[in-house]
Amino acid sequence: MNATILTFGSRGDVEPYLALAAGLRREGHEINLVAPWSYHEWIASFGVTPRLARFDLGQFVRELEDEAARGTNPIKRLSRMRRTFFEGLTNTLDDFLDASGDADLVIAPGSALGALDIAAARGVPAVIARPIPLSPTRDFPSFMVPFRASLGGAYNRWTERLASRLTWRSYGPPLNKWRTSRLGLRPWNSHREITAEIRERGVPTLNLHSPAVVPRPHDWDRTEHVTGYSFLEPAATWTPDKALQDFLESGPAPVCVGFGSMPLRDPEQRTRAVLEALGATGQRGLVMTGGGGALTRVDAPDTVFFAESLPFHWLFPRMAAVIHHGGAGTTAAVLRAGVPGIILPHAIDQFAWAHQIEKLGVGLRGPALRRLDAKLLSALITQATGDAEMRERASSKGLEICAEDGVSRAVEVLQRYMLELKR
Repeated sequence: MNATILTFGSRGDVEPYLALAAGLRREGHEINLVAPWSYHEWIASFGVTPRLARFDLGQFVRELEDEAARGTNPIKRLSRMRRTFFEGLTNTLDDFLDASGDADLVIAPGSALGALDIAAARGVPAVIARPIPLSPTRDFPSFMVPFRASLGGAYNRWTERLASRLTWRSYGPPLNKWRTSRLGLRPWNSHREITAEIRERGVPTLNLHSPAVVPRPHDWDRTEHVTGYSFLEPAATWTPDKALQDFLESGPAPVCVGFGSMPLRDPEQRTRAVLEALGATGQRGLVMTGGGGALTRVDAPDTVFFAESLPFHWLFPRMAAVIHHGGAGTTAAVLRAGVPGIILPHAIDQFAWAHQIEKLGVGLRGPALRRLDAKLLSALITQATGDAEMRERASSKGLEICAEDGVSRAVEVLQRYMLELKR
């Protein structure tokens, strides 16, 4: 198999696809992974060939937040944002097409952005792979909407149609312009038309989440595979520096706080609210400032340790609880670690993951990240660290997830699919 994996988004968005790529490579397959240049050294360290995607969505979002923080004209900012996004998306589609020239399989991310067109242009099959369960179902509301109450099957399908329309507003115009100008094809009418085409062609979808967290919906057909989380195992053994090791050994397990690459204003005020909540609960803290600027280093007592980023697989099992934004990858890592999570969601699917961990009884859903409040956060910390039953449920769920091997399962599905096509 010579597969090209298309990715779009932040490092956390790319990681499950890199894990899948590394798993395929271990089976002897040739794999190209398309991603922004800033991830290429990381990708290559796993023996996977990186291919360039010129548009860095994470950098784009950070620049938007920087402009908003500077108080630039909102109308001009929106116009510039739209123009830059459309241009970046067009470049990405060109890069996807170019990178798949020698592929015999195209593996596409969540919304199948241009995947059907690219695969058809190259005369090869396509597979959808995504860490978020996005295929339509009557079992639960769309993961792309923040309101989580399930009011029945008809309502749940309505939320999917709503999410589909919102997605199409962002991606539809540049996708159709590229589709007609580059490939000479008629424009799609809607995102739902693409979804229907995927089902009609029998395109397999790899749902890279654990069935122990989101069970397989009863109305999905045989093309939907729930393979388990796609965890990236470290390329080499990681060891902490002395300062971190000394901190961890100097007292009880701390509460980890980190919001990944979420670009938000007022990082100092947010960090001080976190420190106030930790102090009010008597908890030690490990604050990961991340690359987005949601948190920052400030003066703090010696019960708090700051780091920009640390490997989740090593860190989280050593924590009393983890407070995070609810990205799919971070949520998966906390669940595997078997410790309670507190999610302060910021956007899109993060509200759904917050609802899901609370429903499972392994964590808590807090307020939206933009409304972080020290008093409320301290109450959440007290509950998460003091609830023995929650800790036991989290530990049990972690063991269940550790027993899965999502990457091997996904590789198995892909290999079987390619063999079936040759018959």
